[in-house]
Amino acid sequence: MTPDTKRVRYLQKVLRLNPVVSAGEIISLRGRFLGVKSPRNNQTAEPGLDLRELRQKNAERIEAVRQEFWSLKIDQLFMMLRSLELNQFPELQNAVSRLLDVADSRPVIAELATHHHFDPNFFSTMKIILVASPREAVELKETVKRDLLTPSRLNKVRKMVRLISKETPRLYLLEKAWFDEILHKREQFDSILRLSMEKGISPSSDIDEPYVPEKKNPVYGCLFWVAIVFGIIALAGLTE
Repeated sequence: MTPDTKRVRYLQKVLRLNPVVSAGEIISLRGRFLGVKSPRNNQTAEPGLDLRELRQKNAERIEAVRQEFWSLKIDQLFMMLRSLELNQFPELQNAVSRLLDVADSRPVIAELATHHHFDPNFFSTMKIILVASPREAVELKETVKRDLLTPSRLNKVRKMVRLISKETPRLYLLEKAWFDEILHKREQFDSILRLSMEKGISPSSDIDEPYVPEKKNPVYGCLFWVAIVFGIIALAGLTE
């Protein structure tokens, strides 16, 4: 096989692969093309498994950890994450690294519930987002965005985000772009507030219910005019 033919076949194989899900296989092909041996690990010793199968197997293990993340004992959680051999799968390494960062912050996260500005609804969703797959996290963030369409709700969540920034800065950095987006919604917040006032909603950002001006009882108005009529009749009788 000529060098040019070898190069063409190598490129054909590589270009057919998705680097997001097949990064390890691409690295392995490149190593063979260049004549460099890939580092061996415990995974390559498993018989009958190619790189795609190995990746799928490890991805399933990571997903299992995600599902039980908040209920597992912290020591067990660290053991499961650190036992994974992911040298050939950089994208899975990133996922595990993030889970380890969240695991390190678990004690501090639990303490957030004791603070005055704690919001249980946002807290529950945030915990899922922190350990979810990227696709699931995007969907959940869209749900949160729809939940922030009332001024009072947005105000409460912003206080919660400030609390996270103050108490768990390491955790804040994991979702900095998302948290910053919530904190910098002042212009949208003011726009929503003006719209709410136009529709008759109380200008107080702590009230969710529509503000309805107090209506006078029409019965009292009728009695007032009846009293005036009787008064005029009485005065007329006195003057006769």
